[in-house]
Amino acid sequence: MHERNRYKISPNFEELARKFPELQPFVKINKKRNKCFINFRDSNALSAVTRALLKIDFNLHVELPMDRLIPTVPLRLNYIHWLEDLIQTTHNDDIFGIDIGTGASCIYPLLAARMNGWNFLATEVDQRCVHYAQKNVTINDLDEKIKIKMVAAQDILCTPLRNENRQQYDFCMCNPPFFIDSLDAKGANRTSVRPQPKSVCTGKGSEIIYDGGEVEFVKCIIEDSTQLQSRVKCYTSMLGKKSSLDHVIAILKDKNVRSYTTSIFSQGNTARWSVAWSFCSDLPGNEVNKQKDRKAMKPMYINIAYLSEEISQLKEINLETMCNRVIKLCNELQINLEPKSTNTEEARQTFVGTAYTNTWVHQRRKRRMLLRQQNASGSDLECCGGTAATTESKKLKLDTNSNLSFYDDKEIDNESQNRTLSTSIVQSSQELQEINANDIVSNTSFQALLQFSMTIAKSQYFTSTDNSIVMQLEFIEGQKDALHQLCQYFRNKLEVKK
Repeated sequence: MHERNRYKISPNFEELARKFPELQPFVKINKKRNKCFINFRDSNALSAVTRALLKIDFNLHVELPMDRLIPTVPLRLNYIHWLEDLIQTTHNDDIFGIDIGTGASCIYPLLAARMNGWNFLATEVDQRCVHYAQKNVTINDLDEKIKIKMVAAQDILCTPLRNENRQQYDFCMCNPPFFIDSLDAKGANRTSVRPQPKSVCTGKGSEIIYDGGEVEFVKCIIEDSTQLQSRVKCYTSMLGKKSSLDHVIAILKDKNVRSYTTSIFSQGNTARWSVAWSFCSDLPGNEVNKQKDRKAMKPMYINIAYLSEEISQLKEINLETMCNRVIKLCNELQINLEPKSTNTEEARQTFVGTAYTNTWVHQRRKRRMLLRQQNASGSDLECCGGTAATTESKKLKLDTNSNLSFYDDKEIDNESQNRTLSTSIVQSSQELQEINANDIVSNTSFQALLQFSMTIAKSQYFTSTDNSIVMQLEFIEGQKDALHQLCQYFRNKLEVKK
């Protein structure tokens, strides 16, 4: 949490409820810890806390419709403090900003106008959100500071600014729609490693869903920024997924944007990421905007074969056979391998691997699911009885995508028994397909999920004294976590020990 964020020390909810009676029904007591708490998964409780904090700490009265996004105050305050650092302003400066997708609460302009006296052009595509945003601005007497503007869904920056008289804005900010579709919004792509959110999401439609997700939305902002250039001094956006950060940086590089910076907003159990970029060399605080060299990722090594004359001759282990094994594994994982160099003298071969989907995670879960399917099919077949129950009459066939298909050597005459058997198999198959779907990271902008260099060579090439064949993986671009996961997959499949 930002050092100036007043919520670094959690609010005293018991005291807050005494000042704001509407909050009292939602304040519970943890008897073990003798401490008050609030269930933020309750949308009514979240709304009450947000309204209480805005009223008591900022003298802002807001109306929040329950069918639209209810903001949390600490996170929004983090964003504003970060903007203060970027533009390095005092409260006396005449600052003008743009809030892309202000929402029904209009919380960013309201907070910044009340705290710092900033002026805003706040855009919104949803008519209901526009109604409440304008109402919240008016009841807080901030009409002179904040202008609400209804725009079309495809209009991000260029079109909304076309008819505006102001020639330059100090910054733009955005809390983009995080999700690709409604299934993504419901958590279909959330892996078991990620904990469930601690607060409820009440957002609807365009507030939380955009075709291509937040990466595609921010890409639109970047494309508009290349046209507007210095008309906005500092372009910024928040990101809800850490994996999106590398994609956005790759887009900035592709557009030859050399001045950018990133940050992370941490508040309680929630983390968000942010990115800012600029075309202005004289931007105040530009030293924090200059491109920083990211910490280099060290190469990773895997011993995939130990060589001795006996073993090499007996099992025909050599560089070529090991390369073929690795190539086969990569083909199964849908990783594109492009040979780069071969050196027979140093006995090495180098490839550049490119992956667009993560197909190598959750292997244990997939194996357990397959075992469950096999067990389920076996028990159901036994219940059918007769010759149809023999293991020879039914066989499970596994394709390269780990999807199960079922085929018959003999038909089962009893229709009800057949229906029971197929239902069990289909249910297990659907569960397996859900796991496979969760593993695949959609990339609607055709950006590579991961690009890496892979060298397979005798250990002497890597200055090792062991007589072995070693695989070296080096990160090029994309998601570093994906390379760590891939390295572990190769270790499980290929690594040998003395």
